[in-house]
Amino acid sequence: LPFAIAEEADAGATEAAEAEAETPDADGANATEANATVVKVNPSQLRQNFNSDRTEAWGDIELVGGGQKWEYVKGLFGGPLTCHPERIVVGTPRFGCEELQNVDEVKGSIVLLSRGECSFADKVAFAQDAGAAGVIIGNSGEELIRMPAGWLKYPKDIAIKIPVVIVRQTTALSLRKIISRDDIVHGQIVAKHWTVKGEFPVGPCSEEVPEADAAEVAVDADGNIEAASTPQLVLGEEGGQITLDTDGLEGVTQTKFEYLYGRFGGPRPRKTRELIWADPVDACSPLKNAEEAEGKFVLTKRGSCPFTEKGHNIDAAGGAAAIVINNAANIVQMAQGDVKDYYVTTPSVMVSNAAGDQLSKAIESGAAAGKPVSLSFHQFDIQANMWESLNNLKTPQKWPVSETDRAALYDKLSKEHDPSQSATGSVERKAYLDMLYGQATKFWGASI
Repeated sequence: LPFAIAEEADAGATEAAEAEAETPDADGANATEANATVVKVNPSQLRQNFNSDRTEAWGDIELVGGGQKWEYVKGLFGGPLTCHPERIVVGTPRFGCEELQNVDEVKGSIVLLSRGECSFADKVAFAQDAGAAGVIIGNSGEELIRMPAGWLKYPKDIAIKIPVVIVRQTTALSLRKIISRDDIVHGQIVAKHWTVKGEFPVGPCSEEVPEADAAEVAVDADGNIEAASTPQLVLGEEGGQITLDTDGLEGVTQTKFEYLYGRFGGPRPRKTRELIWADPVDACSPLKNAEEAEGKFVLTKRGSCPFTEKGHNIDAAGGAAAIVINNAANIVQMAQGDVKDYYVTTPSVMVSNAAGDQLSKAIESGAAAGKPVSLSFHQFDIQANMWESLNNLKTPQKWPVSETDRAALYDKLSKEHDPSQSATGSVERKAYLDMLYGQATKFWGASI
């Protein structure tokens, strides 16, 4: 069993009883979810518009700080979605069929509960009574269904006004693992519509949220705006910057390094942690230094196996993040491939070979000085298309033949990627642009 599933093996008897209790009869009904029909959603139906009011019933759980997105289907009851980031917490008890014990955490948060032992409506009623902003229910299998309300045994009169969605069991297990590692995790439930051209946010998240509305604003008795309790909403965070603590390290000339997330793994780490090498360096097999890697950022090199295999081995060792050094001057978004969502939950990012050289030098210098090397991850306005625009010019033939036109293109791109000319520029992209421009000039000849 995968680690994320194995850690819940003790609950197997409960899960088995739950699955038996929830087995639909010939009419699709079951004991815990009333006589309403449980609508099973076929994969081909997932992206259809289910709701009678033409709002989407399908989308993704997106975590603030980027990382993988987690597919959901909305229940047949519950309130509308919003597009404010809220903290995601695990409810106690996990099935949510009685008053929640961790009310202080649940209040204002999206609460993660498990399917079983009572109706879906009962779970949401108890969560709403505790002040939850929404509910995510982890299914007892890999199906996505349109949840009916079911028999409401909740002892009080209540109108359910908060949104409720269901995710696959492996998604719920992955979210729990991320929350246990990072403690405070924020996210939003984003409704989406699918077309042949791609997925698009709809509803509250279909337009960019104004900065002033990115979090709930509290006002004191004198009318002064207090600090927001939630971080600024960031949808689609695709990369950022690593900051290296170089105090006491010799030979390290750079402190900030740009990265891109893979299309798998958890969100940006919040804490400063120690950086170590994976052993083996390519992380293509279980780490020999797993005990040392637990709770640390782990550096590895591209090659010899899929990116997800590296991430999985670092994840299994308890690593807090996998940092993959590319074998070239550029960086790309690492592909997920055909692996399950739970396979990698640790944040997984790629840095350039030049950044890798500096990080490697820092570890070497730290070892010589007997000093652990620490680094932290930070939000930075970097999108994958910034690198893609440069990667498209890797072939010299993609540059203009004319020296004048080539120089003009270089100047235009420099204004976008040079950190001295742009707030979103970076040392790595500028160095890569210089290299590509030099290759193109050498290929075409400066006199053409």
